[in-house]
Amino acid sequence: MPIIIKCRYCGYIFYAGYQLRSIDDVLKLYGYRCPCCMSPILDEDLKKINVKVSPLKSRERYYVIEKVKGYEKGIVAIIEKIDDDNYVAVFKESSLSVTHIHACSLDEIVKEVLSHLKMLKVGSSFNIVKIM
Repeated sequence: MPIIIKCRYCGYIFYAGYQLRSIDDVLKLYGYRCPCCMSPILDEDLKKINVKVSPLKSRERYYVIEKVKGYEKGIVAIIEKIDDDNYVAVFKESSLSVTHIHACSLDEIVKEVLSHLKMLKVGSSFNIVKIM
């Protein structure tokens, strides 16, 4: 399950990934201000952090699997539905310049992920597999 840090006002995702990161370090990268709604993140906001744990079985989850010569090579990204209006894709390779992408629909996030992988020349054929 990815760790997600998002704006409490507009839902902008500051960080989504599987590695534990300091909230302060992540927000410092953005100057303690949401780049989407420009809301400042104040010390009192940091004290009101809510931790929400959602069971995996209630989430839609998809693997993006690279195919080489008709054979599945491996998982290159994982797409998860965070809530009703948000999907996040987390790339498995930490060497990629972008570690995550978020979008409002499954079609939109799949297009973004495939476009990003094509731009990076990571394989040419992929399967999107829904995990139950």
